[in-house]
Amino acid sequence: MKYKLINGTKEDFNLVESLLRKIKKEAAMIFEEKFRKNELINYFLISNNTKIIGVFISVELSGEFINYLSLKENINDEIIFEEIYQNIRAIQSVNPSSEVCLNFCLDNSSAILFFQKKGIIINDASGYEMSISITNPSQFCKSRNLLFRAYDYENIDKYVEIENKAFAKLMNGKESISEHVKPNYANYLQEKNKINQFGAYEFENEIVGIMYMGNDYTIRTLAVLPKFQGRGFGKMIVFDWLNRYAKIYHEITEIKLHVDEKNKSAFNFYKKIGFKQTGSFSENTFSNKTEK
Repeated sequence: MKYKLINGTKEDFNLVESLLRKIKKEAAMIFEEKFRKNELINYFLISNNTKIIGVFISVELSGEFINYLSLKENINDEIIFEEIYQNIRAIQSVNPSSEVCLNFCLDNSSAILFFQKKGIIINDASGYEMSISITNPSQFCKSRNLLFRAYDYENIDKYVEIENKAFAKLMNGKESISEHVKPNYANYLQEKNKINQFGAYEFENEIVGIMYMGNDYTIRTLAVLPKFQGRGFGKMIVFDWLNRYAKIYHEITEIKLHVDEKNKSAFNFYKKIGFKQTGSFSENTFSNKTEK
């Protein structure tokens, strides 16, 4: 069975959006926004004769280039995967400082295996993730023990410290937010703050944790300094944040998040406070190193 990678057109919009929603609603929302603004966007359809079975899309968001691969079926065609790989490398050659992510549904085992064999997946990438959600955000109450703080650039080093220390074990000692990506990270949080999707929390004059959301009502990150973990601060932050968030976004019917399957403590934490597992997908971060 032979597959082809063909350029997408405006007429393919609805098809592309539906394929992207299969893997991650946020990808479809980003695609729709870029498309509506007529901003440059590259996407390719994966076809088998006249049948479209997948889409590969590359978009720029807050200085970061993100790639999404969504397949209707588990294909095994290294020629197609090689074309996608070369597209990724072309993006990186023009934007060497940008981070590129590739998202898979977990049933795309052939695609995952191909890119793993390429040796360009960073070991500290998010890997396979479990999607869990909560359907009643209004149940959350405001915390009286923490002070909410909006984004402040003067605290950017503290935000970086919190993420790096919170995820140190998961990252095998490597930094989650390195020095060279800090400017992009700062801009990203600032943009999140503008649309009420970022919050920092202070206890006894120290910022103990941060939380920010994705554009599809998804919790992107909850990070708490290790010395404050296990003391109820994570739960208080989630409860306070979602109480505020639900009041701003009245249309919310579901809150989702993605937890790395290796992060057992986080997975158990979210289940304990009321989140339910709804599905799985894989998100892998690619390095800028060329293949040897």
